[in-house]
This record gives sequence, structure tokens and C-alpha cells, in this order.
Amino acid sequence: MGHALIRSTPFLLLALVVVIFYLAGASRSEDRPPSAAEPEVEALAGEGSSYSVQPPPETDVSGLAGGELPVVWTAEFNNVNFMTHTDDELIVTSTEGAVTALDPETGSIRWSRSVGSWIASCPVYADGKIFFGSRDHYLHALDVYTGLPLWKVETSGEVTVPPAYDRGVLYFTCDNDRPFDLKSMVYALRASDGLLLWSRQYDGWITSLSSTGNGGLVISRHSMEVANLYQRDGRERWTVRTENQVLSPALEVGGVILLSTIGGEVYALREEEGSLLWKSDLNDYAWSPLTKGSGGIVIGSSGMAFYELDPATGKEIWALNLDDELDFPFQLEEGKVYAFSSQGRIYAISEEDGTLHGLYRVEGDLTSTPVVWRGRIFCSGSDGLIHAFQLPAIDGP
Repeated sequence: MGHALIRSTPFLLLALVVVIFYLAGASRSEDRPPSAAEPEVEALAGEGSSYSVQPPPETDVSGLAGGELPVVWTAEFNNVNFMTHTDDELIVTSTEGAVTALDPETGSIRWSRSVGSWIASCPVYADGKIFFGSRDHYLHALDVYTGLPLWKVETSGEVTVPPAYDRGVLYFTCDNDRPFDLKSMVYALRASDGLLLWSRQYDGWITSLSSTGNGGLVISRHSMEVANLYQRDGRERWTVRTENQVLSPALEVGGVILLSTIGGEVYALREEEGSLLWKSDLNDYAWSPLTKGSGGIVIGSSGMAFYELDPATGKEIWALNLDDELDFPFQLEEGKVYAFSSQGRIYAISEEDGTLHGLYRVEGDLTSTPVVWRGRIFCSGSDGLIHAFQLPAIDGP
């Protein structure tokens, strides 16, 4: 009997600890006032139209025209982590804290600035400024023409989600770097000088942020909740729950908020109240951001299956399966969808009808998301170089 009691004692102690924590948590939840982290959440199930889209058969790419792309220029640049462009400069950042503007025609350096810490988010260009976060918990604003610092603000953690800009206001999010008590903040700053306009706290990790352009700010959370905030003061307009996590920014089309989850669900929500207009299930692992095309919205899966959906109904317009690895977000440029694998394969697809126009190859591995711009593809490679490749002219839609 004594031995049985001894053997059961650890389990009794564990049960007692669980009860104590439960009661303490219940007491704290009763004592604290309602917070912004605990909104009323509406379920989306059972509303709107629902469709199921099956991945299309694999497309045969053997014998497809293409080959090696000609190199226009190369520039030495180590440890590239982000590339983007302004109206007239190619912007390159590194894990060493350098932000550099290159001439897209020649690759020559126009200016370079070091912020002294790893660049943590892809720069956003707006109103003559470049905004980005660094690992040392600062958000920076540089002059796009000179690279001179305009302002920086200290944050509670790393700004890893790209900021959003809308009508003179910059919105961004960061967490507090406390894994066991993780909180995230949403901030609104005056873009001209970094003045804080408002802030809002949430429990857990915020996975994406985007401006609707209609006075709304859409955020997604690790808890599979999506909220639409009023840009003027950060109050919630509505909050809904999705079936899987939303990692990519929302897309607004004609008063409809479009969301994609890692589980392959695409949701269309009415912007005003968050009710479900339609839902399409791609039955595929979809992680690339939704992109607005001329006739629909385009999304790609990790296995390089691409779909264009009608934004009004969610029905499939076309689908194409390349059976490759989509290692970077695809880009839509001049009516073509460009998809990239890290092994240097680049596909060109017609956005109008999903026709595969070309398969191109570049030497070496790609190490950051390429930029398609001005008829060229700008890539960083494992060789420590940035390459500018000339794209061929493509006939047809």
C-alpha cells in the first residue's frame, strides 16, 4: 500500500499544480478588464458560397523554348536578404545592415547606408522614403534619393512583417520577443516624421498586415484570427476566424477582402462587416501572396501549381501545375506570372489564360526573392553577386 502511494504521489502533485494554475488563471481573467487581445470572434463556417478546386494535372515542360538568360550586368553584394525597387532604383539590403540603391541599367551604386544591424523586413517605398525594420528593434525611414536617415523609432521587438503605407501614415507590427508571454503591437506613425498616432496590443504573433485603401487595416494572427481595424484610431471593425493560418497580406478588390491560408483556403469577405462572400478550397499548400491580375486573382502553391480565381465568385478561371518547388513569391509583370525555384529555374506564364510561355535558367542558386522590372530579372546568388538578366520578348497574351 505504501509503495502504491509513493508511486502515485508524483501524479497527485502534478494534478494539484494543474488545478492551482487553472484557478489562478481563472482569477486573473475575472479581475482584468476586457482587452484588445480578446475581441468577439465570428465563425465563417456555413456562410457564403463554397467551392473545391482540385490541383490540375502536371504540365509537360520538356522541349519548351527558353534556355540561359543573357547577363546584362553583375555587382558584388554579399549576404543579400531583400530586394525591391522604387521608381528609379533597385534597393538591396543585407544581413549586415547595409541598404544600397543601385542603378538598374548599370548596377552601379548610387548610395549606400549602414544601419548597424540586420535588416529584418523587406523595405517599403512610398512618398520619397524607404521604410524598414532592423533586428536591433528600430523602424527606419531613409530618403530614397540620398539614403540619408530621416528618422527612426524604437520598437518593442523586431519588425519582420513589411510595413504598410496609406495616405501619409505608416502602419507596422512587432512582437515583444518574449516567447512565453508573447504580445504584438500594431502602430500607426506619421510617415513624415515618425510621430506616433496610435498603438494597439494583441496576444500572440501577428503574421501579416495590409492596408485596404478604404480606411481599413487588415491584420492576421497566429491564432487564425483576422481583424479589420479602422486606420484612424486602431479600433476593430470586425474579427473572424479562419480554418488555417493566414501568413500573407490580405488583398482588397472592389470592397471585398481576399485572404489565403497555408491550408489552401481562399476567403472573400465583405469589407464592411466581414461576412463571407465565398470560399474556395484549393486542396493544396498555398503560401504565396494573392496577386491581382487583369481578369482575376492569382495564387501559387509550394508545388508550383497556379490558380486564377474570379474575385466575384471564387470560381476557377484557369489552373496550371508545373510540379516544381516555388521557393519565392511569384511576381506579376506586364501580363506574365514569373515563378522561381531556388535552383535557378524561372517560368513565364500568361496571366490571361495560364499558358506556359517559357522556362529559363540562370547559373547558380537564388538566395533571395528576385525582382522582375523593366524587362529584366534581378537576382542574388550564392556566389555573392547580384545579376541582372535580360528577359526575352514574349508574344501572345
